[in-house]
Amino acid sequence: MFPEYVAMLPRRGLRLDSLVDYVKAGKESYRIVGAFDQFEYRYAAPLYRRLAEQFEYCVHGLNRVKSDLEALRQEQYQFWKKNLLDD
Repeated sequence: MFPEYVAMLPRRGLRLDSLVDYVKAGKESYRIVGAFDQFEYRYAAPLYRRLAEQFEYCVHGLNRVKSDLEALRQEQYQFWKKNLLDD
């Protein structure tokens, strides 16, 4: 979930979401999962450790992808609007 989406949600008093540092929580979550290096998890654990180490880069990359998808969606909307409604 993107933090800017959470920020747009209606507020009813003090919410835990307003107090959470999403980058810190995300890094910590991936670090914890990355520590599960036993049994069937031993192959996935290194991936989660790298995600924890490079979390800010991942967030930046996901935000760029999100921006690109929003731009594509806007372009498609304008295309359909022009071709369907302007006839």
